[in-house]
Formats: sequence, C-alpha cells, structure tokens
Amino acid sequence: MAFDITSETSFDVTLTLGDKKSATCHEILMFANTETWHMETFYGKGEHVLTFNMPSYDEQKDVGLTGISIFNSCYGIVKETESIMRFLEMFVSPTQSLEIPEYMAREDINFLWDSMGYDVQERVGAPEIDIDPLTVKSGDFFGITRLDGLNPLIMYGTGSHIGHCTTALWFDDGLYIVESQGNVLWPV
Repeated sequence: MAFDITSETSFDVTLTLGDKKSATCHEILMFANTETWHMETFYGKGEHVLTFNMPSYDEQKDVGLTGISIFNSCYGIVKETESIMRFLEMFVSPTQSLEIPEYMAREDINFLWDSMGYDVQERVGAPEIDIDPLTVKSGDFFGITRLDGLNPLIMYGTGSHIGHCTTALWFDDGLYIVESQGNVLWPV
C-alpha cells in the first residue's frame, strides 16, 4: 500500500492485492478517520488506486495528523451476511423506546468481546448506589456505557471501556450533570 499526496485537497491510496484465498473470497476494505469514511470491494488481484478528496480544512488537518485507517474483511458471502445481521442487531430496535432490548445488549456485549477482548460483566444483585450530592465536586467525571450500538462502536474506536462522558458542575442554584451530545437517545 502506498499513499501519494496529489494536491492540497486530495491524496491517492495505491493497493497491490495478491491471490485470493478461495474463489468466493473478495476484500471489503473500509478507509476511515474522524472526518470521512469510504468502503470499497475488490474482487481481483493487482494494483488498485483510490483517490480521496479532502475539501475542508478539518479533513485536511485530520488526515495530516492521524492519517487514515483501513479495516478489512475476507470471509465470503455467508459469513459477511451473518456479520452484517449481527451488526444490525446492535442498533435496530422494533420500537422507538429508550429501553434497550435484551438481544441488542447481548450483541453489543458480543461485539465488545470479539473486537476488543473486553468482557462486560453484568452487575447481578448489585445495590443501587445513592450518591450524596454534597460529596460531588465540580469537575467530577462520570463515565457511562449504554449498550445501544453506538457506545460500543465509540468504545472500539477509542479503545475505551466507556462510551459517553458527563461532568459534575455546581452552579448557584445547585448541582448539574453536564454533557456534550446531540443524540435523541440521551434525554436531557
């Protein structure tokens, strides 16, 4: 693989693919960073050139700082279909409820184990924790994990065991837990 900057706003990625492992094998590659992503499927060997455009300053800066990551798959059509179905189960709920169905939580836990080796433990019988607000100080951090598909992907992408962050802040009228988010799954 080679990277070639072709202008201030674009670069080429040249891939040289070898022989296939089997007749049904094909490469599915996802190129991604925090600003962009692109998926491409390759069926044959040889040289393949992809051009990535980075028109915005943020895209250019991100590629300049962190490059671009490549994720691949070569399982064959049956395993890939199964993988896609399991992936969708991490996100798809039959209702618009904020509740997470058991199958979604199970697939999220499986994903965290398969992708990160993270063994999520259920807190069976653990007591509810009642925190005295007077013990909380401005700046205290609360890490959250929600088994909703998105949080496990954030955990995988960042290498973390949490998917959402909140911070405690005292104002004149009391204690607030503040966060930065724009997702309908996290109500105010």
